[in-house]
Amino acid sequence: MSEPRSGDSAGRGRILRAALHRFAADGYERASLRAIALDAQASVTLITYHFGSKQHLLDAVDDWLRSLFEQAAAASAAYSGTKKLDTFAASIGNLLASQADVRDYLRRMVVVDQSPNGTRLLQSLLTLTRDLSGDSPAAPDDPPWAERSLRFLLLTLGPTLVGPALQRCVPDVFQPPATNVPSTRRAGISDIGGGEDSASIRKRGPRLPRQRT
Repeated sequence: MSEPRSGDSAGRGRILRAALHRFAADGYERASLRAIALDAQASVTLITYHFGSKQHLLDAVDDWLRSLFEQAAAASAAYSGTKKLDTFAASIGNLLASQADVRDYLRRMVVVDQSPNGTRLLQSLLTLTRDLSGDSPAAPDDPPWAERSLRFLLLTLGPTLVGPALQRCVPDVFQPPATNVPSTRRAGISDIGGGEDSASIRKRGPRLPRQRT
């Protein structure tokens, strides 16, 4: 997972990382600026200096995640045909599989809290997917499932969002550990991870921000 914006100070980056973790674990209402400051080895004053309020801090975390999604989409746009979605899915899937805080944050915002922030993150992913695939929203006479981009998101994010519930029903559902995004062939999209470029993305993995002193 890449660093927050290059112009950010080390302190701001630590706060964003700590906020991502705390919001994922506790939710927005229960997470306190004091706990985030403690995790970030910073002060509440520094948080308010950089972000102003807890809501603005939450929005900054979302901006950071959206920038990661946009970077993945920009890299995928260099390919043609279905390889665009293959590469994008491999990158997003690897991010979610490898970074527990990102995975738990999305689940918290989208499923547990059902927050407007979670809805906006999903909308960002859907827009990027439509841009890569050339899809348009389903026509008024078509069911929503007719849209390939929507099916793509369901297959990519499904294990992330409902994985814990599925594991309670079927304990071995993800054994051996699922490090790749499930195949999208049933959605009319080519298999994810079948090409050399997707494999290299998974091998490289997301880049975690370095802790600087």
